[in-house]
Amino acid sequence: MQRRVLARTTSSGSGSAGVPVPAMDLRVRLETPWLPRLLAERAVTSVLQPIINLESGARVGVEALMRGNLDGEERSALEILEAARAHELLFTMDVVAWTAALDQGLPRLGPDERLHVNLLPTAVDEPDTYLATTQALARRDDLARVVVEIAEADGAETRMSAIADGHRALGARVALDRACGGLRTLRHIDTIRPDMVKLDMGLTLGLTPDDARVPVVRAIVEQARAAGALTVAVGIESAAACLTLRELGVDLGQGYFLGRPQ
Repeated sequence: MQRRVLARTTSSGSGSAGVPVPAMDLRVRLETPWLPRLLAERAVTSVLQPIINLESGARVGVEALMRGNLDGEERSALEILEAARAHELLFTMDVVAWTAALDQGLPRLGPDERLHVNLLPTAVDEPDTYLATTQALARRDDLARVVVEIAEADGAETRMSAIADGHRALGARVALDRACGGLRTLRHIDTIRPDMVKLDMGLTLGLTPDDARVPVVRAIVEQARAAGALTVAVGIESAAACLTLRELGVDLGQGYFLGRPQ
């Protein structure tokens, strides 16, 4: 199921001739000469981390996580992301990563499972460009099995809503990612009307019943439930945290305790 990789002409990944490169980006460019070839050769793969129903224990989906391997040397998602930002190749990286996620993730889904794919934070700045790319990369039947994850972003509710509505119109479901609680999360839930709300790992990692974070988690669960959205906890690394989150009403979970990326 090969899909074409698109060219990029807009601002966040075009490489503007004549514009000075910040010193930090220049340093990262010099340290990561492998990045352009990694993208050109599509040496990017997706490992899949299971998403589990905390009540039944059933797998309901997977999240596609980017990895790279060039000349036998593995590259983490963070390494690739930082290098792509420095080389002004974020969009190209995103297209290559999405292509890998769809090609490698969709065939491995069970009958009722969904593939979770992250949008770059820069996507909210150029919703039309990213929507056009999504439409070019995947058929509607494919997108019906995809959950697009959109991270919280201050002051970007209108653009977040545009990109969420656009992907929903193409057939995908939408998750609000990295929800930290408070008025910002409530505003985002109200604005983009997500199908799922993914709690930020800072709220879930090592959670215990007497933890100071419990009221925040409970509030997000209540806000999501009122909006008709499921909640997903990431970073579940122990049975104790899993039990605490389940008792707080969190619907789904992922983390090393429930399954490592493969």
